[in-house]
Amino acid sequence: MSDGTARKVMIIGFDAPMNKLMLKYMQEGILPNMAGLLKKGVWADNCLVPHPTITPPNWTTIVTGAWPGTHGVTCFNVHIPGDPLDKTHQGFLAKDNKAEYFWNAAAREGKSCILMNYPTTYPKAVKKGIQIAGAGLAPNEYRFGAGPFNCSISADLLFATEAYPLAHRLELKEAKGWRSLPAHKAALEAELPVEARMAYEPVRPEKW
Repeated sequence: MSDGTARKVMIIGFDAPMNKLMLKYMQEGILPNMAGLLKKGVWADNCLVPHPTITPPNWTTIVTGAWPGTHGVTCFNVHIPGDPLDKTHQGFLAKDNKAEYFWNAAAREGKSCILMNYPTTYPKAVKKGIQIAGAGLAPNEYRFGAGPFNCSISADLLFATEAYPLAHRLELKEAKGWRSLPAHKAALEAELPVEARMAYEPVRPEKW
């Protein structure tokens, strides 16, 4: 600004959205808050993206302005030159990025930032400010170490009456023995097997 007052900037990222559908729903009033942001911002068609168009390389390019061949995060699985060809690790570590994050460039000018779960920034990518998570797609993920990825407590659980991948299929039956249950002609109940899938540490399964 002309008076030298610092502006506050917020960047909100969505991983793998369907842009045409988002624009359609904004125009139809289904996403009013997103439409409000768009009204005060810019919509750009045919933006150039890095390849491969997957999470770690793309998110790193967005905040560095560098191509994957420059910043070094080239895929979900990163190979370090000199290691055996079959040795890789998931590309969610800040040390794999060889380019400068724009918030660290801003820090050289005295600015600070708050970074909330930005992929490929773990364990610390902020020189001046606050950082929360960044080792995966969800705040509770750890996409490194043993297994394809681990979570601090559990990956998402889905309970359904139909068959879905990785879901628990429930069998509904007549509800019995409930206290203070509102009068209902067809109250149903089901047992929920709560298990901590992909937990970073062992968690005892329970049934609710």
